[in-house]
Amino acid sequence: NGGQTKHKKMHDLKNRVLAAKNCENCIFVSIHQNKFPEKKYSGTQVYYSKNDPASETLAGLIQSAVRENLQPDNKRQIKKATSSIYVLDNISCPAVLTECGFLSNDIEAQRLSEQAYQKHLACAITAGIVKFLAVNTANGE
Repeated sequence: NGGQTKHKKMHDLKNRVLAAKNCENCIFVSIHQNKFPEKKYSGTQVYYSKNDPASETLAGLIQSAVRENLQPDNKRQIKKATSSIYVLDNISCPAVLTECGFLSNDIEAQRLSEQAYQKHLACAITAGIVKFLAVNTANGE
């Protein structure tokens, strides 16, 4: 049932927002896979919340880490999330949504299904997060 699935998804999204709101001094990183009608698109893309200025910094550091460590040809730029991305629109801590790649691109979908590539991608995302934490700790935030 489509209505029941949509209700379950919204319930899950609201629970994620609630978890972030109940966590002191947290950052929120949501991991996803992208899909588009055209198969030509590829590469990680990071969206950031407008609700905390540090979100843009976090997004930039994750995008750069992925580019430097895994996707040197990725020219994608970080993007400010619109209100259509519920979690980023409703969370006030530093928050990003990372689209790790396009499942609609056959080559990238194959890569994303490989455990070694998943680990490299997770390490690259983690490197961006660690750099963000180091910068914010140094700035006393």
